[in-house]
Amino acid sequence: MNKQTIRLACKMMTMAVTAMLLPACLSLSSTQTARVLPVGESQVQLGFGALQGSVQATVSTKDSSTPGTATTTTKADSPEIPVAEFGYRHGASESVEFGIKWIPLTTAFVDAKVALVDSPTLSIATGLGIGVVDLEFESDASGSNATPEKLQILDVVLPLYISTELSEYAALYAVPKFMLRAWESNDSEATWMMLGGSAGVRLGKEWGVYIEGAQMQILNDNLPQGVDTYLTQVTASLYFSLGQGPGPTPR
Repeated sequence: MNKQTIRLACKMMTMAVTAMLLPACLSLSSTQTARVLPVGESQVQLGFGALQGSVQATVSTKDSSTPGTATTTTKADSPEIPVAEFGYRHGASESVEFGIKWIPLTTAFVDAKVALVDSPTLSIATGLGIGVVDLEFESDASGSNATPEKLQILDVVLPLYISTELSEYAALYAVPKFMLRAWESNDSEATWMMLGGSAGVRLGKEWGVYIEGAQMQILNDNLPQGVDTYLTQVTASLYFSLGQGPGPTPR
């Protein structure tokens, strides 16, 4: 495969990723540590970030005049898309926490987190998340019989939460995750399997901020070997604790 073909594949896939991201903006962020909120305690979040798709191609070529191979990397990025998130989390039991995330006009996301390990220095949890987008907007086609454009997306997320408390006021966390994303529009549909995760820091106690970066790689984008597709998001989310539970905070 030559470099021109790779560049064309990158451009076409980036356009497809951009087309999907612009109306949808399904969030990749986690904005939580592995610790479960104390029973009865809630947390409200307000986050802002940017979401971007990119396609990266690595091509190895042989030059008869020199030994070995030369590697060339080509990358194409979609425009950065701003994302605003509103979240609510609640400690349901000593080991279970539920959460809701909403991106205005587009996305509803619900999840549950179950604690596996909770020690003073290390916490581990797992869970399940489901996100839904169901949009309908005017078609670019002219005429009274133009069919409205529809976009439906379903995300199923399987995360593993790992975090460590640096102090009462700071924690580091990482969330490797697998995501299944099925999307359908008027004239196309696809199911993507994605692998990646997020990592960040929580600063504060009863109130504070999460600062996080996330990246997911699409595993089955049907592009040639050596061409990889990524979705990336950076997020800063303010949080406030409500209804203080009986356990230590923050979680």
